[in-house]
Amino acid sequence: MALVLAGANLLDGPTDHSTEAAQAQALDDAYAAEAARLTLQARIQTNCGPNAAWRERADGDIQCLDKHGRKTIVIAGVQP
Repeated sequence: MALVLAGANLLDGPTDHSTEAAQAQALDDAYAAEAARLTLQARIQTNCGPNAAWRERADGDIQCLDKHGRKTIVIAGVQP
């Protein structure tokens, strides 16, 4: 009888703790992704200039634009 009771917890499904741990990990991953995105944007803005606009090109490079929307420099190989 004791053996059956001792092994009963192995038959249970996921516990609340494992669900909370998975949710906490997902939240941590989301915060890390947002931090990486903001860091990348800051690096691009520093390279293009404080008042410049920029956009990502189809090839993954960054095209900097002046205040009139004219293309200025291309930043190649931007990695997060």
